[in-house]
Amino acid sequence: MYLLAILAFYYSIIQSGSTTPIVLRDYAVVESLVANQDPQKVVAVIKGESNFNPKAYNPNDKGCVSAGLVSIRLCDHNVSLQQAENPIFAVNFLIDNIDKCTTWWKATCPNGSP
Repeated sequence: MYLLAILAFYYSIIQSGSTTPIVLRDYAVVESLVANQDPQKVVAVIKGESNFNPKAYNPNDKGCVSAGLVSIRLCDHNVSLQQAENPIFAVNFLIDNIDKCTTWWKATCPNGSP
């Protein structure tokens, strides 16, 4: 219950436009704990993919655009640019797919493994 209250607090901060690296890191940690995932792994992927920049954009990713906090490859997933650039969506997308570290985020997952 306590973590959900903190999560709601971070949702409101992010939705109000505050997306500083500290806010995003702390939000990712809380979201990871709620989802029973390793917060260090989630934070490491975000740092490696975008350095906590929710507007990160890579148009040269083998002919596909990768965008947002966790560099979601838009041509590989049914995800819009707006979704990819939404920190709440991006962190949840990462957490839902963190077990795919050996393929999707192989270069930025700690030890290259889930």
